Amino acid sequence: MKRRDKNGPNKKAGVLFLIGALTLFFLIGGQALALTDHIVFCVNGDTTATSMVQGEYLAWGANCDTGATLFWEIWYDVNNDSIIDDPGDKLVTTFTIADGDTNSHDSPPDTNPVPDGFYMKSLTTMGIAPGQYIFRVTDMSDDSKVSRAFRSIEYILPPNKFVGRITVEDHPAPDSSVLKWVWIEASADDDQMWSGFTDDSGNFSINVGISGTDVSFEISAKEIPGYVEPSKQSAIASGIDTLDDFAYVTPSDSVYGTVTDEHGANLP
Repeated sequence: MKRRDKNGPNKKAGVLFLIGALTLFFLIGGQALALTDHIVFCVNGDTTATSMVQGEYLAWGANCDTGATLFWEIWYDVNNDSIIDDPGDKLVTTFTIADGDTNSHDSPPDTNPVPDGFYMKSLTTMGIAPGQYIFRVTDMSDDSKVSRAFRSIEYILPPNKFVGRITVEDHPAPDSSVLKWVWIEASADDDQMWSGFTDDSGNFSINVGISGTDVSFEISAKEIPGYVEPSKQSAIASGIDTLDDFAYVTPSDSVYGTVTDEHGANLP
């Protein structure tokens, strides 16, 4: 089921404001230098934001060498110290994108098809799990990098929730070493995404705001190394929806490697 965007005009206005504000921002900041040294967040068109409430429109970006390829990492900052601690903090996702690439399917594309010395993801409805995150980007042209913290604030009294649990073979609950901090994501065709983390018993709850009501979501559980990744589930956000268990089992046999397409891009 596809949803007509209830906030469409606001989103379009936000995109136009975002492009203008970022152009001014980087011109004033002297972006002519190739060094990647600044990350910017945009929440509902506000490029000074460092936090958001789950379900608001979020975009992020960075300056870079013109046409550079950028490697992004997004970490969950477990101890809220604004520093990436590895081990300790949880790597949520990584992606690689080039300045001016608006056709990428594996990574959030740039908003501007012309390489201009900064990359910016488009505004998207984001309901990422509450807590602090650290965004880090590396400019592959000169290996310059920068990181910045960002906070997601819990949506109070959400009208919808996906609840469920994961099970991992040979790891009965509670087991914080395996069952905790598994990222569960609910994504929709209209470019909104909501998520949650599991606790030490494997239980999770994903808040879904009013923008997701009656929308069909695909829910997936992040890979746990050494186990077969559970199948994705589909569900429509309508009140509280209890999902089937995501069961991780050990493989009977394994082949390891990276699958790529004819252009060398990684396939999901």
